[in-house]
Amino acid sequence: PQVAAGAGLDAVNGVTFGFGLRQTRWSLDYAAAPMGELGTTQRFSAAYRW
Repeated sequence: PQVAAGAGLDAVNGVTFGFGLRQTRWSLDYAAAPMGELGTTQRFSAAYRW
């Protein structure tokens, strides 16, 4: 499987990060980013290709 990770620094909101896993037909991804007064946004996705 392929594995990727990343992080960034947003001047307005702060630290963002995410990671992903990819196999031949499927992938899983996660990311998080602070959104000020709204709190932290978290995103998770799963995909299957046929």
